[in-house]
Amino acid sequence: MLVRLTRDPLLVYAKWLPDGAHAGQEILYDETHGPMKCTAI
Repeated sequence: MLVRLTRDPLLVYAKWLPDGAHAGQEILYDETHGPMKCTAI
């Protein structure tokens, strides 16, 4: 899993690597879009 993080504002980007069960899936959490809202990319 590849994870990128910024702290101000809080942004979390995660991408599953090609060899797992969730291969290629991506998810983004952006604090500016409201608490506890994740977006699948």
